[in-house]
Amino acid sequence: MRSTNRRPIAGSAVAIVIVSAAFGWQMVARDSGAQPVMSRLPSDLFAGPFPGGRQVSMREALHTATYPVLVPDSADADPTDLTKVWVDNDGDIGFQYSSNITVMMWPSAYTDPAAGMQNVLATTTARASLIEVDGSPGISLFPRTAANANPAWVEFVRAGVDINIYSSTRTVDDLVAVADSMIQAKTQTSR
Repeated sequence: MRSTNRRPIAGSAVAIVIVSAAFGWQMVARDSGAQPVMSRLPSDLFAGPFPGGRQVSMREALHTATYPVLVPDSADADPTDLTKVWVDNDGDIGFQYSSNITVMMWPSAYTDPAAGMQNVLATTTARASLIEVDGSPGISLFPRTAANANPAWVEFVRAGVDINIYSSTRTVDDLVAVADSMIQAKTQTSR
């Protein structure tokens, strides 16, 4: 969820990383200089990809957005594979695909996306690499490298939109292909 003083999903001094595991979701809270704190969360803590989300049509999601919405069109995530669309009261949007890929997006809180991604790299416990998606700064987190529990994850910022793609069954390369397809596909908006 986003507040008026929203921080980047993974690049703030206090980052909360949600990782899936076979036994449910766990939350790892990090505070600068502090050791990670693990707490067990139920796998059904909230419906959809983020707290406060509600399932809507694609048309409603596009109408809700106050930013350009990039929609994947790849072999693993295209409109025919889309199973659910989510929004929350802050205009965050999530797409879930039958291929077990989830895409989330919202206005970026990074003042310097490249520096933000560098900060994520420096603070994550997962194996990660800095990437670029058509010149946009990003980061990839390799699956099962943080306590053998995290999903594959790609985050990048494009045109002021923070885009996060994750999957517990797909590879980072699969997610990068989805990210690339979002750049190549026509931006969707209804405003």
